[in-house]
Amino acid sequence: MWNAISTFCIRNRFLLLVLLGLMTVVFGYYATKVKMTYDNAKIIPQDDPDYLDYLKVRSELELFRLKVQFMFKLMQTQITQ
Repeated sequence: MWNAISTFCIRNRFLLLVLLGLMTVVFGYYATKVKMTYDNAKIIPQDDPDYLDYLKVRSELELFRLKVQFMFKLMQTQITQ
């Protein structure tokens, strides 16, 4: 069996290399289309207490991030004046 596989690979090495190259190009193209999502999967019930706490903390952190951005922009404008 291994002898037949190795014989096939050696006889068709050019074709196999071309196929490998085409697969690499196709996979590379589709890899540029991958998008990340930061939402949780819908496997946790929406009324779960831990999930509700997580949503509360996440919204508080988002508000904190906006405050920090505002303060940073304010400091930048004061420095440049």
